[in-house]
Parts: sequence; structure tokens; C-alpha cells
Amino acid sequence: MLISYPPENFVSAKCTAPLRARHPALHAALFRESLDPAACRISHLAEAADAAAASVEPDAIVVERGGALHYLDVVTARPVRSLDQERTFRSALQAHAVATRVVTAADLAAEPGGTNRNLVWSHHRRPVAVDLRLQILRLLVDDGPMTLDRLLAGVIGRDPAAAVMALACNDLLELDLESGPLGPQTIVRVRG
Repeated sequence: MLISYPPENFVSAKCTAPLRARHPALHAALFRESLDPAACRISHLAEAADAAAASVEPDAIVVERGGALHYLDVVTARPVRSLDQERTFRSALQAHAVATRVVTAADLAAEPGGTNRNLVWSHHRRPVAVDLRLQILRLLVDDGPMTLDRLLAGVIGRDPAAAVMALACNDLLELDLESGPLGPQTIVRVRG
């Protein structure tokens, strides 16, 4: 059974809990991070680090990358804050040792990644049969990273390409979405 969340909530395999994301650009940035092999975990930082920062809680979405936390600063989805609120917000991030990862509209639209991510993410709620999941994972574990064309040729089942996309959304596979358009030569590997 699929759990339904309100449309402003974002859920992915890398999220520690549903994240409030009312802006479409924030949603796009979140699925970008969810498909990025360098991103390990996505969470919400809400508590103030100390009494001095208590007047403004960070209320930030943070992404763990390489052991460090990064505030996901989506330019077109930035909340409106006064200069004092912004200073306090930045101070709270600093107190939590959170760096800033700025994401612009151009970053989200950059090709070929933008189109590739949209195509892959369109499968994020697709269920994958256990036998198909096992076939795909077994091939990649046994033979290592391979092209999408080679992987699909070795899989028997209904719609293996959609299954591969869904497994990438479930953080079980990594797809090279930045080197070129998604196609036969796209490299697929088991997630970390």
C-alpha cells in the first residue's frame, strides 16, 4: 500500500521524514539531491543551536554530502526574511556547522541532467516486483557497473527500464545523469 502525503510534502528514500516543500523549485531541488550519488541523507534542521539564536529557528532543509551538512538554499524558493532574521538564520546554521549549497533555476534546468532527472523521477512511486529487483541487483553485483543497454538485455521481466528508474529513486542504484542524455550508454551501478 502506498502512503499518501499532502502535495507540499516531499518524500524520498534519502529523507529522514517527509519534508515541507511548498515551492516547485524546492521540490525539483529535492529530487535532484535524491538522485545525486553524492547526497547521503536529506533532513530538516529546525531547532535553534543556542539561546541567542532562539528567536529564529533555522527551519532549513539540509543535505549530508561527504560527512558534511549543507543547507539547501534554492534561490527562487527562498523565504522572505528581514536582514536581522537572515543574520540570525545564518548564525544558527554556523552554530550547527552547516555550509550552504546554493541552487539556482539555471542549475535545476541545466541539461542533460534536468531532463534526465525529470524522466527518472517520474518513476519514483512505481512498485518493482521482487524478482525483477533481485535480477537487476544481482546482475550489477556480479558484473559491476555496466551500460543501461547491457543491463536491460540481461533482465527478463515486464518493463525493466521503468524498474531501473524506480530503483534509482529508491536509492538502490546510481545512474549517470549528467554525462549525456539517458540512453543505452548510460552507466548504472549499485548504490554505494
